[in-house]
Amino acid sequence: MRRNRVLKKRAIYYITATINRDKPELEESWTKEMLLTVLKQAKKKFKFNLVNFVFLYTHIHLVIKPKKNENLSRIMQWVLGTFAVRYNKRLKIRGKVWFDRFKSEIVEKIEDFVRNFHRVNDNLVKNKLTEKIKEYIYCGMYYHNKRDYQFMDELPLLLDFLIN
Repeated sequence: MRRNRVLKKRAIYYITATINRDKPELEESWTKEMLLTVLKQAKKKFKFNLVNFVFLYTHIHLVIKPKKNENLSRIMQWVLGTFAVRYNKRLKIRGKVWFDRFKSEIVEKIEDFVRNFHRVNDNLVKNKLTEKIKEYIYCGMYYHNKRDYQFMDELPLLLDFLIN
């Protein structure tokens, strides 16, 4: 029996979701583009701050904060479900795209926020996707570096040091 997800009002969450069978389904650019489009659409459909993210070949990482009266599970269900439907339709296949429920951790302290913000970025280098994090279009640092806040949310001035 699975445990209930721990949710907290006004909390920031560090989220991971893994592709089923650990296949590198997100290796192709079109899959990452599709996921990026879904994430941008989610920002229009739901109220939440997107602080950082990265798409790797087999999983994704997000740092988000649902706004007042918004539900983390509903946001993530829509993002992951919409991507799965579109992915299966494009490949003309059926079946489960995501391995399991997404994992979430509540970020309660500033040091946890900083650690998780860097944890998202460190996954790029650890997985050898790029050495230049700020040039990888499928991560939040690309948008923070360009000060492009069309769908990403700007960091408070106090935390601006994270992107410099």
